[in-house]
Amino acid sequence: EIVELPTLPTGGANLDYGTAEVIVNPWLVGEYAAYWFLVDGSRPIKPFILQRRSDPEWVARDDPTTSDTVFKENVFVYGVYERKAVGYLYWQLAYGSTGAGS
Repeated sequence: EIVELPTLPTGGANLDYGTAEVIVNPWLVGEYAAYWFLVDGSRPIKPFILQRRSDPEWVARDDPTTSDTVFKENVFVYGVYERKAVGYLYWQLAYGSTGAGS
């Protein structure tokens, strides 16, 4: 409601309207459902860094001469293999809360 409503419940203009984009993460469930995070992604330097350790590689198990699963069970398996690492770069551009009031 803070950034999505153009007017406040009292009738005044909401100065925070449109200042942030709300993205709901489906992994924040259970005891983490009240957690929230504010990340400034508008700057050239981001608060997080992504390191690709290997390029994505298409993997196919569809040859019955090399795959027992295909030969015995007639099951074809396709996927992508990739290695990555993620870390903090400028933690000052991110803020998080458990959602617990003080």
